[in-house]
Amino acid sequence: MFDLSIVLNFFLSIVILAGIYSLGRLHETLKSYANSFGSEYGKIEALTNKLSEVSKQQETLTKITETVKHDIEHKSWTLKEEISLKPKKLEEFVIEYMKDQDNRHLHRDRVFNDQHERLDQSTHIRLKMLIYLYLPELQSEYTRYERAYRQFLKWSADSRALSIASTRSQKTKVKESIKKSYGNLDDDFSQIQHDIFVISNNIANKLKNQKIY
Repeated sequence: MFDLSIVLNFFLSIVILAGIYSLGRLHETLKSYANSFGSEYGKIEALTNKLSEVSKQQETLTKITETVKHDIEHKSWTLKEEISLKPKKLEEFVIEYMKDQDNRHLHRDRVFNDQHERLDQSTHIRLKMLIYLYLPELQSEYTRYERAYRQFLKWSADSRALSIASTRSQKTKVKESIKKSYGNLDDDFSQIQHDIFVISNNIANKLKNQKIY
């Protein structure tokens, strides 16, 4: 007698095996797809990171370029300003120097004649400002000038004190002593002035030969 249950069990076994096989194939397909997707995703992520890095490098390069451009423009502007402004300041310095010399000579003569008035130092202060702001090339010579100027101030103060302390009968000798103590200050100032004017002339010639681009 034909046993139907055996047949059904047989077909059921086939269906189950087929299902297991199909699930296995599906698993392999999904695994392959996942691996492929993961590989592609990794490539995309790597490319994205690379593009991000390139973008940052480009941004940095742009900033550096702008900085260099700004520095060049600033230096160009500074050069133009120096060429246009420095000759005026150099001329102003020479004029103020001559005024300062006149003030010193006037004060010297007054001290010789026992007229102890305050020395006008306004031009001396302007000279110092011009050197500091515009003419550093003259700093060395101006330092020598400052040293001689301090000696001049000391001589003036000592002469005043000596004159005040002297009696009428001593005035003539005191004047001679004051003139003698003045020593070679005029020679020192003359040499410094010569050196300053030589360097000033060199600066003027250099500025004249410079071009503004």
